Amino acid sequence: MGTLIANGTVISPTGRIAQDVLVDGERIVALYIPGTGPRDGHRVIDATGKYVIPGGIDVHTHLDLPLGGTVVSDNFETGTIAAAWGGVTTVVDMADQHTGESVYDGLAEWHEKAAGKCAVDYSFTQMISTLDDESLKAMDYLTEHEGITSFKFFMAYPGACYSDDGQILRAMQQASHNGGLIMMHAENGIAIDVLVAQALARGETDPKYHSFTRPPELEGEATHRAIVLSKVAGNVPLYIVHMSAAEALDEVAEARHNGQNVFGETCPQYLHLTLEGTLDRPGFEGAKFVCSPPLRSKHDHRNHRADLWKGLRMNELAVVATDHCPFCFKDQKELREDPPRPRWHRAPARTDLPRCGGRRAEPRTLGGNVLHHPGAPVRAVPEEGHHCPRLGRGHRDLGSEPQDRDRRGQEAPLQHGLLGVRGHDHRRPHRHRDVTRHRARGERPVLRPARSREVPEARPLQLPRLAIRVLGLPRADKSPEVDRERRGYRYRLPQST
Repeated sequence: MGTLIANGTVISPTGRIAQDVLVDGERIVALYIPGTGPRDGHRVIDATGKYVIPGGIDVHTHLDLPLGGTVVSDNFETGTIAAAWGGVTTVVDMADQHTGESVYDGLAEWHEKAAGKCAVDYSFTQMISTLDDESLKAMDYLTEHEGITSFKFFMAYPGACYSDDGQILRAMQQASHNGGLIMMHAENGIAIDVLVAQALARGETDPKYHSFTRPPELEGEATHRAIVLSKVAGNVPLYIVHMSAAEALDEVAEARHNGQNVFGETCPQYLHLTLEGTLDRPGFEGAKFVCSPPLRSKHDHRNHRADLWKGLRMNELAVVATDHCPFCFKDQKELREDPPRPRWHRAPARTDLPRCGGRRAEPRTLGGNVLHHPGAPVRAVPEEGHHCPRLGRGHRDLGSEPQDRDRRGQEAPLQHGLLGVRGHDHRRPHRHRDVTRHRARGERPVLRPARSREVPEARPLQLPRLAIRVLGLPRADKSPEVDRERRGYRYRLPQST
């Protein structure tokens, strides 16, 4: 006995279409013209007026993580229930290796935390904070026997989970042999600590200085360094997590255009929020928006938020994940230090960030069923989730590589169906500009035929508000005061005495 989801609107990479969906066990086995799906012997769910959406996979979460004398506010039970309500049917959590602890003990602890508590399927990425010979051997064992094929390292947080370039190169070389993927928190932690110490010495402790002491140039520099190391290690697959800066995106885009196995991830907060109106609030109100990497200013020399949207449109960014690592305002994100400064490098959970047409997207259910893409495993939201070994092997397939594009240089179907941007060639990155300019004016884009000066007449075209936002709006006027403040802060020389 299967399940027939009838009369719904199926959302797929190529767009939306009215279809009946037949599910057998945990797989989609057939799609039918509405009203023609077999009903005899099957459970029927009437999805009239509803969307049938593939289940999401959140590849970057931190559940039940002890950090700084406390534990994040979501464990595997509460976090995966929230994920299920949001249409996420699989999470990949970061299993932590505590300093001085073996990798095996860290993974065993995370298995114990998750067992019997999850409402969705789950897998793990292994974080490694102490890289030695035993950790390198553990990478091989986890890949071969535990189904853990992705490993996370930090170029930030010296004295905690920081790895230097030599350690990172050794880990990448190991991954090149065992087929693993390296996930990287790319910020220059050594330089950031210098800027933080200088800011504290000047008494600059407002939350906005959390962003100013982690400038986008240091995110771009670390991203470049990680990409070079991955190339030296044999073009090992590299996944840059929670990218916030245009400088970092430039490095990933160049590497991808050159055929390297590099993938970029960003998060909703960087696509929707800026420093203005968040970190620049006084006191604890601004500290509520502290996260690392920080929110960027819309008055910076680069429009980071617009460039990240462009990166998604042009397949330079492969993934949007949450980096879900929640802390409560009271007793966790409160300011308690002297001098006061934001304590937790994570923003609070926000349910209203993903928007469509400027309105909050309310969760919908279809009889408890959330579907994956056709042909992929599918399951109703279970009472108890189960571990998905070797899920990490799919990481290296994130996004389309140049060889996946057709010979005309068009983008993958995902971009066609959702945004309608055509004619982009990854070898000619500026070709999309005419399309963007016409779309922003609400007109049909003008694509000139090859070897012809004739231009089709432009006709008005109504676009959803989200599409107009993604395709680019005129930049807001830069504020000379803010820009001068940032320049003076970043490059201020010590005054002679």
